[in-house]
Amino acid sequence: MFHHGSTTRWEKEEPPSIRKRFFKGFQKAMDTKINTSTHDENFEDLCAAPVRQETYTKKKTDEITASIQEVIDEDHLAISEDGYRLCLFLKNGLSRPWSFKSSPVDATTAAINNLIREYPPPPPQAKDVRHVSFESLLAKHGKGNCGLYHLTLWIPTGQEHSQKSKADPGKGGMISSDTIAGGEKFNKVMQFFRSTATLTQTVSILFDAFDPGCYQGYKTNYDNLAETTALHSLHFSHRDCFLGRVLLRNLVAEPHKDQLDTRDGWVAICCFGEFTGGHFVVPGLRLKFAFQPGDVIFLRSALFVHYLTEFEGERSSLVFFSHENLNREEGKLSLELE
Repeated sequence: MFHHGSTTRWEKEEPPSIRKRFFKGFQKAMDTKINTSTHDENFEDLCAAPVRQETYTKKKTDEITASIQEVIDEDHLAISEDGYRLCLFLKNGLSRPWSFKSSPVDATTAAINNLIREYPPPPPQAKDVRHVSFESLLAKHGKGNCGLYHLTLWIPTGQEHSQKSKADPGKGGMISSDTIAGGEKFNKVMQFFRSTATLTQTVSILFDAFDPGCYQGYKTNYDNLAETTALHSLHFSHRDCFLGRVLLRNLVAEPHKDQLDTRDGWVAICCFGEFTGGHFVVPGLRLKFAFQPGDVIFLRSALFVHYLTEFEGERSSLVFFSHENLNREEGKLSLELE
């Protein structure tokens, strides 16, 4: 069932103080309190340039990581020289909207473990440059405990420019095969979405507070596609705005750009588990974050190379994203504020 406006039965109730207290305080902090770095980047030029992958050897990656000596462990905002926000790190961000009284971390961790137990994560594609260390990590963590799920609405590779996709009210969007895996696996994915509805709600509240115009564009696009595609089957939060999520289990993300993500939009990233290490690095901005459960990162993932350093322990991460080819209309975000 598609839900407009009010909270669903799988979410937390949003008290009036969310809008009155949290949003006002958050926006004030963005303007006056948060640690900020300004970078020699022109955002409009970045968006106009082709998105190309860069090749990084392990030696080069290690040298870059070592050269960025400061590990940031508090709120941080990176902005471009022309005033655009590029990256936001929120320490304990997942508890912010709820006055630090609760957090969806424990419930999400349990949901991830339940999904993995019943539906082990698929391996990454062999040619995926983001996960070239998969085989060694699989040997380390064991079969069924290393891999990733793409749980999303997207346009299948090779169909992006088909006439059928262009004429389709749903823009050719289809639910990913990891989501609709046969038999009991699909039921386990649905249970996972239900169990993480509060996480989705929390990330979306943060997105709305951080960049309300972009959030509204993402949400309007989501609502439209949920009316015309099978996306409605994944809809368990009234604040749903990202078309998909990637769940990674015990994987290290090598240096990469996410070329298909919305260029002038955002991804939101959260991590879960018990581990040490696993710093999140954005080399083009010379930023290295001590990324731990409860923290949230918002990033222009199509524009900036990013990666995760090695870790010890059990680690999962969730990346909320929308591919650009389903998030635009006539070259612009589906809704932009006038």
